[in-house]
Amino acid sequence: MKEITIIIPFYNREAFLEKTLQSLANCQWRPLRLILVDNGSTDGSRQLCEKFAETYHSSHFQIVVAEEPKRGAAVARNKGLALCETEFVYFFDSDDAFDPTFLPTVIPLLTDDIDLLAVTTRQVVGEKTQVRAYRKTASPKAQVLVSHLNTVAMVLRTDFLRKVGGWNETLTTWDDWELGLRVLLAKPRMRWFTKQPFHETYVHAESQTGDGFSSRIDAVRRAMEVAVKEAPRYSSALYYRMEILTGELLKEKNLTAANTNKKLICEWFAGKSVWTKTIGRLLRFYVSKGGRGAWRLAYLFC
Repeated sequence: MKEITIIIPFYNREAFLEKTLQSLANCQWRPLRLILVDNGSTDGSRQLCEKFAETYHSSHFQIVVAEEPKRGAAVARNKGLALCETEFVYFFDSDDAFDPTFLPTVIPLLTDDIDLLAVTTRQVVGEKTQVRAYRKTASPKAQVLVSHLNTVAMVLRTDFLRKVGGWNETLTTWDDWELGLRVLLAKPRMRWFTKQPFHETYVHAESQTGDGFSSRIDAVRRAMEVAVKEAPRYSSALYYRMEILTGELLKEKNLTAANTNKKLICEWFAGKSVWTKTIGRLLRFYVSKGGRGAWRLAYLFC
């Protein structure tokens, strides 16, 4: 059997960490390796993790509590990656609940001929739990539009992740979206597992994902700009994604941010055909009026 390390960065997550850590303790798969990376917490998060390590650390459940003072989830994840000694690595978030069936299900699938095992996950928004959208493909186009290779959807060969450069430390949000895109551009040996979704991942105001676009639009634009440079072959998908994002900003009544997006669209995607521009504007309008599933329409038009 292959071995895997789970890496969890945390910053001031005292209110959430206990649930996350207990869900890992409840996982019966052993041996289990866990690296917890304190990203400069000022609350009791570090003490909570150290107490957890004192309680559960053993030869079959190895727990490392590390520190990365430079702020940023991507920075902290790279610190954990540097400490990883197993063939495969998996990143988890500090405010989610780990599925106890995950490791016994996926570890037998980690064979010598794959670099990436992609899985499906459950997302909790308020009182509603749903399976996150995905497309069972290795196409970078799907990652641009669907964002299905999120943090907890990728089990990666450690050496492969290091080869593609790890996490982009210049990004403070959508860093998993960009990493998923970069991973697919590197043409990994890939396998999908879709028989069941895993985990409970929560969307709330304090999560890295957040509960809206306006409050983090500058960071989102930075991720988009990086992707535009990395994946020029998929510029149509990126153009549609940017138009959909602009529609979200209009729906949030943030006209200033939406107008800035429109200027960037003209700058980044000059030369697009009249047909493509028409579809993009229709997607923007559809989303601004509350339309859902625009990415499905964009996916068809790419």
